[in-house]
Amino acid sequence: MMLSFINENWKMKALALGCALVLWFYVMGERRLELAYAVPIELKNVPQGLVVTNDLPKNIDIRLSGPRALLSDLTQKDVRISIDLVGLKPGVTTFSRLDDHLRLPGGIQATRISPAFVDVKLEQIIDKSVPLRPRLVGQLPVGFRLVALEIQPERVVVQGAEGEISGVNEVLTERIDLETIKGNTELIVFLDYRGKYSQIKDIKNAKVRLQIKKDVR
Repeated sequence: MMLSFINENWKMKALALGCALVLWFYVMGERRLELAYAVPIELKNVPQGLVVTNDLPKNIDIRLSGPRALLSDLTQKDVRISIDLVGLKPGVTTFSRLDDHLRLPGGIQATRISPAFVDVKLEQIIDKSVPLRPRLVGQLPVGFRLVALEIQPERVVVQGAEGEISGVNEVLTERIDLETIKGNTELIVFLDYRGKYSQIKDIKNAKVRLQIKKDVR
């Protein structure tokens, strides 16, 4: 009896089952879902001659809502916060509505953005020439003394954010240990400069000549 029930109008029943499955997948696809993403900030069109000199949040936390089918196919690369700095002048600019800079596929919307705003600080890039000094540590061995010291180049150019460079009055080399030196010596040493928004322009090392004399008693 059960077999006859199944066989009776089986084409119509198969069609009904197919329609039910299609409807189920449609309903599940249209069912709204909410997911969280951590999205980096992209800065574009930084004005020539300026540099960003404040720390921006590493990521912006975003909650997105949309149909399950759309969110399921969404990748991290599809969600971007892009801030255009074109035309800005030195100073601090507050971007108070990050949702205006959020790029999302159609049908998806942001329900939460944290933080909701960011400050971007721009400073002028300048060059500053300062003396280069060798960093001498330790003492010469007993019976030896330093009679002359020469470094090439004598000055270097630091390039970067005006606010940071204004406090730079000299640049030092890496440490030169005098304890192991017992005669005239010529060394190639790297420069020891760790600017956050600036760097040494054009060169990375210097030549240091030490003239050592042995005392005669």
